Amino acid sequence: MHLVVVAGVSGVGKTTFRSRLARTLYRGYASSSLSGLALRYGLWRSYDESRRSFVLDGRGLCNALLSVLRQGGLILETHWVGFLGDCIPPTVRVSMYLLRADPYDVYLRLMRRGWSCKRVAENVAAELLGTIAAEVKELLSSRVDIGVREIVARNGSFVPRKGCCIDWLVEMDSARLERIFGIVEGGCGWV
Repeated sequence: MHLVVVAGVSGVGKTTFRSRLARTLYRGYASSSLSGLALRYGLWRSYDESRRSFVLDGRGLCNALLSVLRQGGLILETHWVGFLGDCIPPTVRVSMYLLRADPYDVYLRLMRRGWSCKRVAENVAAELLGTIAAEVKELLSSRVDIGVREIVARNGSFVPRKGCCIDWLVEMDSARLERIFGIVEGGCGWV
């Protein structure tokens, strides 16, 4: 059993990258987003109207995930990395791709999708601060057998990075950071 995880905040290119992996490196593997599994198996507790998002059933998702994995390999797209540590037994081989993107690019992509300013700002802040990267590091502290590759999505390309993890606060100049802080503080329409 092999689980390939494509992790990152919304808007970094997880779906595109997962599709490329399914066509190239992992042909024959099942491929789904965590949300797709939840919808397919009816594994949500409720719908949060204000966030336009389902509240997922973690235990049920874990059981469904293990059921799919028993049939072979799975490429799983998610932004919910934390639950994998408790869910996936050590007998499952795990490979992870941590996708990152410039927070301003995340802003542009999510605005084009028509997301609410609140949800856009949350995702921009999560990418800026490396929230998912921190969850991956925490997961690695309990599962040292997981191979992680950090990938930067830029202009439709996916570029592997050596090491982990990007610190956008160091990478960006002050003008770009000001713009990002404006988005995070609620100035969603300010470009």
